[in-house]
Amino acid sequence: MIKKFNYFIKSGTSNFVKNTANEIRAINTKYKVPHTKMTKGIKFSLIMLRVYLIVLILILFYKFLTLLR
Repeated sequence: MIKKFNYFIKSGTSNFVKNTANEIRAINTKYKVPHTKMTKGIKFSLIMLRVYLIVLILILFYKFLTLLR
């Protein structure tokens, strides 16, 4: 009984992972090419947002390290 249950759990988990991975691959291939046009201003603002987020993460990491000491 336990062997059947273990097999059910393992096969169900592996099927779930495979199905989810296939769905993610399908979504990624569908949206691989952007469908919208971006102006230079939008590209610049997105780059600045990315830089801002990286700086925030670095500040949080620095604060974490200083609190450990």
